[in-house]
Formats: sequence, structure tokens, C-alpha cells
Amino acid sequence: MYALVAFFTTVAVFSFSKAQSDPCRMLIELGLCLAYFPSWGYEQSTGQCVEFIYGGCQGNLNRFYSKEECEATSTILSTAQQARLPEMLAKEAFGYYELLNELFHAKVAALLLTAQVITATAVVLPWRR
Repeated sequence: MYALVAFFTTVAVFSFSKAQSDPCRMLIELGLCLAYFPSWGYEQSTGQCVEFIYGGCQGNLNRFYSKEECEATSTILSTAQQARLPEMLAKEAFGYYELLNELFHAKVAALLLTAQVITATAVVLPWRR
């Protein structure tokens, strides 16, 4: 029983610490000082990187020097993106289906052509049997 409690406690602590160390799950903090550092942060509600002015003191890891750096770090899907995910996956799956269908038909056409060449060769050159 104690081992089970210890296990779940460890899992809970690890999950919490993982969420706290992921910059994209943190709120954008402007900082308490009055400096003026243009920065970028990931806004979870919109699922996009937004520009903000960092004051220079405290803050957190959700602060990047460029939009590209922010987008490269942040891989969380917004609610709107999550809602469109089944549609996006269906389109991608259909694209793979079309590709496989084309490859299959190309392979069948190649096999039929090979069979026709073999048949024509057998008809034209009957003495080679």
C-alpha cells in the first residue's frame, strides 16, 4: 500500500515539475522592472507566439528573442488547432491513400506491360521455346 502511494506521489510530482519546466505551458510574465526588451512568448489561448515587452526582472522561461525561436520551441496545439485535428488528419490520410492508389495503378500498369511484352515475344519468336 505504501509503495502504491509513493508511486503515485512520484508520478504527480514529476508531472507537475514537467509542466512547470515547459515554457509553452507558462503564462507570459512581463517582469517587474521598467526596462524595454521586445520579446516573444507563447500564448496558450490562441496557440500562437505573440510579441510583448519584457521589463527585465524576474519573468519565466516563456520569453524568446525572436518569433522563430518561440515557434520552434512551442509545440502545443491551440484549442482551435485541436478541434481541426481530425479534419487535418483525414486530409493527410486521404493524400496518402491517393498516393498509394497511384503507385498501385502504376505497378499494375507496369506488370500488364511486362505481360504484354512477354506474350508478344512468345508470339513473334515461337522458335525460341
